[in-house]
Amino acid sequence: MNCVFFADSLHGWIAGNDGKIFRSKDGGETWTFCNLPPSIQDNNIRSLCFTNLDTGWAVGDMGLIHTIDGGNSWNTDSLHSGHSVFFHSKNHGWVGDFGKIHHQIDDNTWEEQPFYQDKEIRSIYFIDSLTGWAVGYSEDSPLGILLKTNNGGLLAFSLSSRKIAYTGQNA
Repeated sequence: MNCVFFADSLHGWIAGNDGKIFRSKDGGETWTFCNLPPSIQDNNIRSLCFTNLDTGWAVGDMGLIHTIDGGNSWNTDSLHSGHSVFFHSKNHGWVGDFGKIHHQIDDNTWEEQPFYQDKEIRSIYFIDSLTGWAVGYSEDSPLGILLKTNNGGLLAFSLSSRKIAYTGQNA
């Protein structure tokens, strides 16, 4: 498995290689396989996110897929592959990939936010529609990169970029 997301203490999803997504309605005690379109079944899923118990997204080799029924059925979206997905609401989300971040600004419009060509976004998280972070990999920073935005990434996601340094002390 590559990723996990829980919408509350009972409802969660896990996903992994070969297009596998499973859902739990009992806090992870049992898991049910979610059916995916045949075109997705052989692809690796790297990240998933839900805004409520019904509406969610997953991204990986196959691009972005979307469900509006809790994972019973999935449809492909317009984006290509990605490493990380995060949605703050059903029409406001981000997908990170190698060298760029895609930002959905309404139901059907995605904007590509140019990034650094040598950076690979591995995870994105927002606490509200404006404040968010992304982490990833860069050859010039072996421990990784940390990016932050205070404007939702609308102008530029990389408002502050810091190299992560290990101080040798426990947090």
